[in-house]
Parts: sequence; structure tokens; C-alpha cells
Amino acid sequence: MPLPEFKKNLIKLVQHPSVVAQNPKLILIAPGPIQEGKQRYIDDVRENGPKRTAENTKRYADAVRERGAELGIPVLDLWTIFAEKAGWRPGRPLPGSMGDDNPVLDQLLADGKRDGRRENDGQSRPSKHG
Repeated sequence: MPLPEFKKNLIKLVQHPSVVAQNPKLILIAPGPIQEGKQRYIDDVRENGPKRTAENTKRYADAVRERGAELGIPVLDLWTIFAEKAGWRPGRPLPGSMGDDNPVLDQLLADGKRDGRRENDGQSRPSKHG
């Protein structure tokens, strides 16, 4: 989905009459970073699937933060939380960009590593995300 449409849809979603009628306590969740190298593998398997990049994913996370601020809705900013935990600081290359095989990001993301499985107590189980 193009970014301008995504931004409009965030507003439509939280201001929809069915949502407003429930008077919910909302929270927006910004997407976390991706590992481009691993995402490329997933995209290739899907053939015509989305082609995600670290830079574009950050743009969508920024949009969620901006809309949250505009609408007075709290945001769980997974992108910044994960990126900072992986050692990223503003002005440096984005974590997960091609060539950045960040082991901390590998631990935080379920992104196709280990063929979609997680390691736990010696057994591999299918990931809920893959």
C-alpha cells in the first residue's frame, strides 16, 4: 500500500464511527525493522509478494508515530525500540539494511531465519509468524 494511502487509512480506521462508538483506548503499533537479506528471500518465495526495504519500513514506522502524535493516540514504537537495542543511532545506516547482518536484530525478529522455526529447549516448533 502506498504511504499516503496508509496514512489516510490510519485516520479512517481510528475515526471510523464503529470504533468511536465503542470509546476504546487505542494504541498504534509502529512496525519493527526488517532484515533486508532475509526479507528478500521471503519475497522471492512469494514471487509477486511485497518488496520491503529497511528504509521504506522506517518510513511507515515514522508515519505511525506522526499520526499517533496528531491524533493524541499512544504509539508502541517497535521500530525505534528494536533499532536502538540493535545499536542504531540517528545518522547511521539503518539496521537490517543489505549487508547489515545484525545478530541482535536476528534475535528480535521472526523473519525466516532457521526456515521459519524457533529454537527452544532443544525442540523446533513452527513459528506463529511463518
